[in-house]
Amino acid sequence: MSKISFFFCATLLLMACGSEMPEESSPNHLPVIDHRDVNEFVMHTEMAHKKYDFQSKGAIEFDFRLVFREQERMNAHFTLLTGEAKGRIDQTDGLSMVHDGMESWVISDSISNDEKRFDIYTWSYFFLLPYKLSDPGTAYSPFPTDSLNGIVYDTQKLTFDPGTGDAPDDWYVLYADQQTALLNVAAYIVTANSSVAEAEEDPHAIKYESYALVDGIPIATRWSFWGWQEDGGLTAQLGYAELSNIRFSSPNATDFTRP
Repeated sequence: MSKISFFFCATLLLMACGSEMPEESSPNHLPVIDHRDVNEFVMHTEMAHKKYDFQSKGAIEFDFRLVFREQERMNAHFTLLTGEAKGRIDQTDGLSMVHDGMESWVISDSISNDEKRFDIYTWSYFFLLPYKLSDPGTAYSPFPTDSLNGIVYDTQKLTFDPGTGDAPDDWYVLYADQQTALLNVAAYIVTANSSVAEAEEDPHAIKYESYALVDGIPIATRWSFWGWQEDGGLTAQLGYAELSNIRFSSPNATDFTRP
């Protein structure tokens, strides 16, 4: 067995949560991050997703099946801490990927470092995105188009301050439902192993669908992945993910300990 250890890149570094949590979910308890006011879009979206109730739960677990370009890309069980940057992915083929808050590792006879590095942070971050909007290093600006494929949304462009992790050039365009404030779509680029110009030639989008309440907290149980254009919206569908058996649990410290 070969043991591969590596640091998370910028996206997962953003998973680190603040050291203090408000006593209850209330607009009066929303914290100020980096001494900057959280903008209205971020405040409403995090409130709609019940961020602080979510962070108080300990851990969340779910089964995850990902199909991309008509091929099953992943079938796994996720265990993510809701208030710390720790997570575990146990694939049905026996391979496990773990992040202990500082380092990440996998154990396998033959493995692509880049591929598993992508897997271990990307899908977890997509799940946690509604709860990470006010993390340190996040910055927001208006996005010129508030409609997507004929539907009008509240929109913001998310970028990252220089020096935030090792991929500060990644960006997201966020679309929230105007009535519920739930996050519906996030367009994005990934600059890992590519330049910004190269990444911007093929931006993608994740669409959060089929929200269900889990202990009163809305969770998207289906994701679909699309090509995306700033002036053309969602184009061709690329894949989808199904989330099932979603539940909150008490974390076990040994689950995130290096074997």
